[in-house]
Amino acid sequence: MGVKDNVFASKSERQNFLKLSRRWGDNFQIYHNLPFLSVFDKENLFDLTDPFLPEPYTVSQRDFQRLKKTSIDYTICHQDDKPILCIEFDGLQQGFSHGVHYHTDQPSKPWRKTITELKLKVARGSFFEFIVVGSNVFRDIDRSIQISIVDGIIGEVIARRLIKEKLATGAVWEEYGYTEDEFNKLDSFIQQELIEDYVIGVEVSTQQENNPIWQKSGELALELQGYYKSWSPMPVEYPPIDHKLIGVDRIRAMQQSKLVGTAVTLHTEVYGDIVGQVMVPNYGSGAIFSGLTQELAFIQALLNLKKVIMNRSR
Repeated sequence: MGVKDNVFASKSERQNFLKLSRRWGDNFQIYHNLPFLSVFDKENLFDLTDPFLPEPYTVSQRDFQRLKKTSIDYTICHQDDKPILCIEFDGLQQGFSHGVHYHTDQPSKPWRKTITELKLKVARGSFFEFIVVGSNVFRDIDRSIQISIVDGIIGEVIARRLIKEKLATGAVWEEYGYTEDEFNKLDSFIQQELIEDYVIGVEVSTQQENNPIWQKSGELALELQGYYKSWSPMPVEYPPIDHKLIGVDRIRAMQQSKLVGTAVTLHTEVYGDIVGQVMVPNYGSGAIFSGLTQELAFIQALLNLKKVIMNRSR
């Protein structure tokens, strides 16, 4: 036995950790290689293999012994060490998680899939965000923008938690200068409009404060606001789904998609329509992707517009 030269499994694992630390380390604790059971236990779990039909889940003694020997690549915590998000880096197989399942297009040993899906099952069964990602989500989204998709995922998870807290404790009437009694006397239609406006305001402001992707899209939009009239988003999936489906059928179909994303079209008078499209693995966390891929695609469309403007000016 001896001492290893490095505590990281690879150069890329180390680089990713340093990148996370630079972006998030001032306000959050970033841990590498924490024992799995330092974050999770085997109590009060649910089997979310079918998220529409959750059932109580008990970890077998054999699986518990396996979990004792495994760890988590990156864990983001609040300053008081309360966990927020766990990220497993799959640099070798470039796989990704989809709910409680693990997918890779490369040959993989059965034990890797078994242990990864066990970790996902326990984490998801605790209603906690735990994702497996490849190298691509750690790359900067553009050479001019040193922000990655994983930064957007972290920002989205943090923002969603804060939004939930604000909506649970916020008093809508105070935002509009009413007392609670005055608000309750308003017409129900007006009340509903004020509540919807309040919710949207909380969501937008919290994302802008906590998600670097939203911050960057806002900066670019301000920089290029005179060059486009409007913009329109369109959800995209692979394999494609039947967009005529509604309700539960639509949700189930989307869950089967390997990739999910958004195509954004900027409508300009001078340069025609400029399109930006971004697709990411379907990690099975719906709350993450509805806004994130739209903002990423918006950034891509704005960058494409910027390139067209620069080329025309030469």
